[in-house]
Amino acid sequence: MALRSRANPHDAERAAFARVTQAARIRRDEDARQHQDEVRRQAQRIWALARPAPDTHPYLASKAVAAHGLRLYKGALVVPVQDLAGTLQGLQFISPGGVKRFLKGGRVRGLCAWLGDLPSPSGDEQPTLLVAEGVATAASLREASGHTVVIAFNAGNLGAVAATLRARYHGARIVVCADDDHLTPGNPGRTHAIEAARTVGGAVAVPDFGDDQLADATDFNDLARLRGLSAVLTAIETAAKPPQPFAGDRDSNGAQCAWPDPEPLTAPIESRPYPVDALPPLLRDAVIEAQAFVQSPAALVACSALSALSIAVQGIVNVRRDPQLAGPVSLYLLSVAESGERKTTCDRIFGAALRDWERDRALACAAELAEYETATASYDAKKAGLLESIKRKRRDAQDTADDDRALVDLRATAPAPVSVPRLLYADATPEALAHALATGWPSAAVLSAEAGAVFGAHGMGYETILRNLALLNVLWDGGEISVDRRSKPSFRLRDSRLTFGVMIQPEALRGFIERAGALPRGSGFIARFLIAWPASTQGHRPYRRAPQAMPAVDVFNGRVRALLDTPLITDAQGGLAPTMLDFSPAAHAAWVQAYDHIERQLGGAGHYASIRDVAAKAAENIARLAALLHVLDHGAAGEIDERCVEGASRIVDWHLHEARRLLADLDAPPELAAAIRFDAWLRDEALRTGDLRIASARIYQYGPGYVRDSKALKAALALLDERGRARVEQEGRHRFVVVNPALLAGLPAGA
Repeated sequence: MALRSRANPHDAERAAFARVTQAARIRRDEDARQHQDEVRRQAQRIWALARPAPDTHPYLASKAVAAHGLRLYKGALVVPVQDLAGTLQGLQFISPGGVKRFLKGGRVRGLCAWLGDLPSPSGDEQPTLLVAEGVATAASLREASGHTVVIAFNAGNLGAVAATLRARYHGARIVVCADDDHLTPGNPGRTHAIEAARTVGGAVAVPDFGDDQLADATDFNDLARLRGLSAVLTAIETAAKPPQPFAGDRDSNGAQCAWPDPEPLTAPIESRPYPVDALPPLLRDAVIEAQAFVQSPAALVACSALSALSIAVQGIVNVRRDPQLAGPVSLYLLSVAESGERKTTCDRIFGAALRDWERDRALACAAELAEYETATASYDAKKAGLLESIKRKRRDAQDTADDDRALVDLRATAPAPVSVPRLLYADATPEALAHALATGWPSAAVLSAEAGAVFGAHGMGYETILRNLALLNVLWDGGEISVDRRSKPSFRLRDSRLTFGVMIQPEALRGFIERAGALPRGSGFIARFLIAWPASTQGHRPYRRAPQAMPAVDVFNGRVRALLDTPLITDAQGGLAPTMLDFSPAAHAAWVQAYDHIERQLGGAGHYASIRDVAAKAAENIARLAALLHVLDHGAAGEIDERCVEGASRIVDWHLHEARRLLADLDAPPELAAAIRFDAWLRDEALRTGDLRIASARIYQYGPGYVRDSKALKAALALLDERGRARVEQEGRHRFVVVNPALLAGLPAGA
């Protein structure tokens, strides 16, 4: 379906789009309701089992505050996440070291906790209610003032919680107590607090640390510990309403411009953080260390590391899920990101062991290769002499029997080719790649920051695309295929292994899909990939000096090198014959559980209904990844344990979610897809800077490439304005794109 005009879409197209959007919203809301019901039941069970927390809990002691009715569960503080009616909706856990996490899947927006008693909404009093971000801050505010303090959990939720309080307590004095994130661009703690106070007609209190503010002093708990509770109380008592916002938010009469409720551009699928904690320690530590330096999205760093691991392991083991379900462990990893995300740097870091091993093996083979070349030259000369003799004798009608026998004997002494290992390819056509694997080293990888080997125009025209995709599918399966060629020798590909670790820009992928039509998905090619579409980190990467050493990366690369040194086992025909790995009983049960969960979601209303082709391969990818994680820690022996399967399941589940996001975007008309991505960029920019206004000049200079053209920008803005998501406003000679504040409510800064 193509939308003719973003500003004035055709009535029929508008109605069709509205029906699709409404159906998706209903399905999403029902799924969310069912899931939230389960989260509530789980929260209630844990809260009932938790016991009162002591004031001596390490986190509370480090913050010098009391427990204020919090509870303790398995060593962690438990904070209720509830609505103002007191209905428990979820939980927050705080470890002794201060690590905070919410009950998985729980809702936070508009929900809160509170210290002290909430007043009756029907009372005549006009209470003072304080709103703050975190538990320790709230405890210090409570202990300093005696007022009830409502905890919003993050800066982005301050506005929603304050609005809920205002709706319940019309006459209350609401003071939003800001964190002063003075070292974070845009100071999101202060910015969100000011916006929340403006929304409800409340006041803003900001901790005053004076001119010698320490770098890590940001909130009222820090103020209490540095300057005492009296300084906290002074800030509350002197809190004032924030100044009015910029003029662009007001109409010609000076009245505040009202925003409509934003409508979705399509059924929204939000990104999730990459589950780095699901990786085993050796791999996790290397990824965290490399990401801290490179500052690429964590998913890109992890995919580079997993590509290296897949290359090292794919030739030495297979994995068996069931007696009739066994196969390779190779991974196909596809990252979709704009140029400049530093994937090449990630590949260089985690490909060091691969390149060093390839170089060392080539040097080790040098003498043998020289002997082979000498022997081949001698063999060719003898063969040429015999063939010339046979040709001359036949011309002269002489007997050639002796020469024929000599030629047969000579062929039996033909020098055996020297197999010089080659692991890495960057820009080979699928056919050239298959030929190299069939006639040379049988285990290789395509590592590319441009994905030219697969998605480029060369070798991937419509006439040849089906054949090329079939080749790549066979390589993923570890199967067998004959390749017949007219101008070059034909060959047979069997029992070889290939890893893909490639990145492609969104527009290049869209172009490939448009050229290839239904073939990439219809052939099952896209389904074999673990897809990542991470949010860009560009603009959030301050300069960092290269570290003197990266010990965790060195340990991981050393392990990869050791695995590459494992001799490959081949069968009588020269194909790979890897060792077979099996699941332990507990691991097999975990794999079956993951398989059944995915299968249930393939139905009409399931999460994976729109990506059935990708989800159908997910269970096999879980098995492959679990085998890789096992070999990393234990080598090519023993049974795969339950932890490997559980970690692999979490990672593959993340990639399935990414596939849903990406393929939904690719299925959208190009103009709509551009508006969707521009909308995401605007929200990210507003969160990063703490300013809802983004100057047009900044968009043209730093915005996504697909809206730097004025015509494309105008079309995208027309659709965003129509959907109530953003609008253009003029302030003097300057033009701004302003984001609807409702789109940022409930989101933490930097989300």
